[in-house]
Amino acid sequence: MEPVESSLFPGFLGVGAVVPAGHKALLTLPTVQYAVGFNIYRTAVGPGPTYQRLNSSPVTTPTYLDNIADGARLAIGPPVADTTQLTQFYNMVVPVYGTANLILNFPADLPVNQGGDPIGGRGGSGIGGQTSGSQPPTPTGGISGNISPLPQIVQFTNKMILALGNGFAPYQSDGTTVGTVPLTNSFTASYPARTNSTAQVAGDLMTLGGVLYKATQSGTTAAGAPAFNTALGQSTADGTVIWVSQGPVNAVPAPRGAAHAIVYAGSLWVFNTSPNNTSDNFDGPSCLKMSDLNNPNSWNPLNVAFLDKDDGSQGMGLATYTIAESGIPPTGSLVAFKEFSTFQINGVFGASNFSIQRAQTDLGCVAPRTIQFVPGFGIVRMTHLGIAMFDGVRDRLLSEEIRPYIFGGQSDIQPVDWNFIWNCRGALTASPPMYVCAVPVQPSTTLGTLNVTSIVANNIGGLAIPFPAGTYYVILYMQDAQGKFYKSQEFGPIVIGANQDFQVTLPIVPGPPASSAGPHNAIQYYFTYGTTPGGENMLVPVNIQTSQNVPFQVYNPGFASAVPFTSFGMLTRLLCYDLVLKGWIVIDLPFAISVMKQIRTPGTIPLTIMGGFSDMAIRRWQGGDITWDSGAITAGSADQIVRWSVRSPEVFGKDASDRVYFRQLEIRGRGTPDSIKSQITVNGVVGSNLATQNMAVLPMGGGEFVAYAEIGITGFDAHADVAGAGIIEVDSFDWLAIAKAVRGRVTV
Repeated sequence: MEPVESSLFPGFLGVGAVVPAGHKALLTLPTVQYAVGFNIYRTAVGPGPTYQRLNSSPVTTPTYLDNIADGARLAIGPPVADTTQLTQFYNMVVPVYGTANLILNFPADLPVNQGGDPIGGRGGSGIGGQTSGSQPPTPTGGISGNISPLPQIVQFTNKMILALGNGFAPYQSDGTTVGTVPLTNSFTASYPARTNSTAQVAGDLMTLGGVLYKATQSGTTAAGAPAFNTALGQSTADGTVIWVSQGPVNAVPAPRGAAHAIVYAGSLWVFNTSPNNTSDNFDGPSCLKMSDLNNPNSWNPLNVAFLDKDDGSQGMGLATYTIAESGIPPTGSLVAFKEFSTFQINGVFGASNFSIQRAQTDLGCVAPRTIQFVPGFGIVRMTHLGIAMFDGVRDRLLSEEIRPYIFGGQSDIQPVDWNFIWNCRGALTASPPMYVCAVPVQPSTTLGTLNVTSIVANNIGGLAIPFPAGTYYVILYMQDAQGKFYKSQEFGPIVIGANQDFQVTLPIVPGPPASSAGPHNAIQYYFTYGTTPGGENMLVPVNIQTSQNVPFQVYNPGFASAVPFTSFGMLTRLLCYDLVLKGWIVIDLPFAISVMKQIRTPGTIPLTIMGGFSDMAIRRWQGGDITWDSGAITAGSADQIVRWSVRSPEVFGKDASDRVYFRQLEIRGRGTPDSIKSQITVNGVVGSNLATQNMAVLPMGGGEFVAYAEIGITGFDAHADVAGAGIIEVDSFDWLAIAKAVRGRVTV
């Protein structure tokens, strides 16, 4: 038995019973939290490998009567892997926490893959559809009953408010299980009844026959009530007043969902409250709601607005901002982002100065948790054109200097994986003051060149068939213990003849030492092939090989699948913007993280912490630590040492075409590095005499140092990649370079 759409059940329910011939089997199904049904599988005669499903649709009754003949079973086997998961709400106590600190479980599913990656995204099918049936179609959730992969916690009225997605009710929590409950609505709407011959102004409300009406034209009501049109949105003339039906006066529900939440002007505001617009017009993907003052359980139905309701986009985040002009008192405002639009809300619902205005920009937000108010700048977040900053008036890009790290375009830089751009996280650091955006990166090409040949097929027991004859191109992917994928170079063309298969020799894999799970912590290989260069869209999972340079045969499994390789949302790169120097630095982490946040406590320096993607570790960053914790090795780091590397700007002559003799590189900085290594690239090529070298480090007074690297090559341009370990500050790269004489070109 398999529970359908369960986030908590880790496997299958095995049931074994002896049933006499001619008898039926009655199964009593257990209760599994968040499961909406069961699939039942059975063998034909006794236990064995040929399980097939009995039911065509999920079983939702407490019991199931098995009266299915062997030949009537469906040709559907049980899932080959457990793809369920859950979201757990923990009380994280010092120094350790565990299952005893679990507050509540929430349902969850695999993160959404938005597709569009040039490598080929999972798209929802992957290696056979690795979801339990409710993969959220959008980063904000998109399915009623399932939470968003981007849950949010804000503090309000001494409680935690949990915004869990537009398909799941927001919760409040006092840190205990019994005190973690959905938000409710205690607000009771009270409206005046219609009266004869009464002056009304536009915006007035009244009830008649259990229906709420709103005046859209000022005037005086008739001496007697006319026949009112009760249909939602329909108007009725009442004397000189025009009333529009707002629908029945019903009990107003609390927000049905909340993808985003924020505290502004003493009230709780939620944005994107339902995957679809509801029939009562209270919730939707563009809905913005405000609670009553200091009360998260009171929601006035008038404090609701829809921001460009029918533009096909959804709410992607909220931020507060203070507008200040010379001679004008500062005014607070709320900024709401959709994917490709920005809105500014001034005042609060019901105030005379309340307004909602769309900003003059088409930059919205594509990664909700990158939104940060950055002092001295404005609201910074990831947009479809890169990282941008909104200052209340203008919207401008900040990330043009690091465009290749976001969009690609250079062969030696792996760009962001836009399948999972929504999972980027933003945070601030205190020392030095920076805005940091953690991003997922496309699988890196680190497996080297394959050795692939064709061999005569060995059809073992009819389990494999030869590949169709033709010309193929091949790429191999390796998955490590953390789930990260590594990609080989493309191999081909290779000709497969009749009754032939592929034979592959694994390339040398750089990285951590080999383990019992395979070379360099590999847990799975995937052989992908296609008939055109770059068209490797067919996949064959390959068993783990325990040694390299050992040929193995790849059989045709008789089916093909889309290539499922992306970053899976693992954040391994930090894009850091220095708020003082107004410049960028790019940092690649040796392990993957899933969240990043600055923690502020009075009396201490603010800490920026990172949560591990798969190792459940919490690590602080920019805290002066010279080593990682021991768990970093398990998470993918080669060792515990915090290592650094930096690339210098490109250096060339007065004109880009000038020939320059690069004699020496000098680096000046502060600190006591153990060693510094450099690699010089001239004309885009690392020459044989420019291999990685140890630089000569000379200590100087005042904790300063200088390091030298010899070059001795003439070229048009050069840059240096410098790496080391230890806490240092690099102050400058000084190049000893001499422009060469211009040589004339002689033509005959």
